[in-house]
Order: sequence, then C-alpha cells, then structure tokens
Amino acid sequence: MIFRLRAALWLACSRSPHDLTGFRHLWGSRRTRFKRCNRTLRDLYRLLSVCPDEGNTQNIAGLTFIGDEELRESLVLDYNEVNQALHNGEWKAATVLAGAVAEALLLWALQTRATASDIEIIAKKKNKKIDMQKRPLEEWYLSDLIDFASEAN
Repeated sequence: MIFRLRAALWLACSRSPHDLTGFRHLWGSRRTRFKRCNRTLRDLYRLLSVCPDEGNTQNIAGLTFIGDEELRESLVLDYNEVNQALHNGEWKAATVLAGAVAEALLLWALQTRATASDIEIIAKKKNKKIDMQKRPLEEWYLSDLIDFASEAN
C-alpha cells in the first residue's frame, strides 16, 4: 500500500513533463494529474490520521519510583522510542534520545534527593565553584549532572 501511495504521489504530483516520460498516456493532462494528486494526498491523510503519534506507555520496571506521573509517562515514551530506534538501526536517534532520558533522570534525582547545601558540599569536595542562583540545575551540562549525582547517591 505504501509503495502504491509513494508511486502515485510521485507520478501525480510531478511538475516536470520529463518525469512522466512513458506515463503521460496513463495520467493525462496537467489538470487530471492535479486532481489525482489531491485525491492521493487526501487518501494519505486519512490513512495517517488513524495512526498514533507515539508508542505505547507501558510502565518500565524500575520507573515506578518517579512520583510525577506526567514525567514518568514522558520518560517511558522516550525510552520506548529509544528501543524502537535501536530496533530500526537508527543509531543517532537512539543515542540522542537515550542521552535525553539519562539527563532527565539525573536532573530528577538531584532535584528530589539533593538539597542546595548538599550540592554546595559536593562542589567543595570537587573544588568546583557552583552558584545555584546564576546557574540552576536545569541549565547544567550532562557531565555536571553525572558528577554531582554520583556523589549525591
């Protein structure tokens, strides 16, 4: 079905007469091609409108500790997208999404389990200067989140 839609779109929406060499007798005038293009696009829209935008939101074992249901569902969706990207061989997408999930989990851990004084103590141990007023946790780099989360336990 997808192949037929792709071929129909290519043939029906082609603007160059050179693209239709050998097919002109099948598709007729430019006006006929335009009508077929609109009909094909309408059919494609109907088919895609019933497809879900996101994968399922089955709970991942271990994410039940996140109390915020909206955050948990978002992380589960992203995690499912990572698995789907890995399955499809989309390495860049899988890497970027996995990094986003890791960053969100580390940020959540520091926001919920570490106080500002805990972070200042860790910064002194690591000889780092941290100003939470100028640069809050949401603006930290992934490497900073990893360093501090590993020390905060």
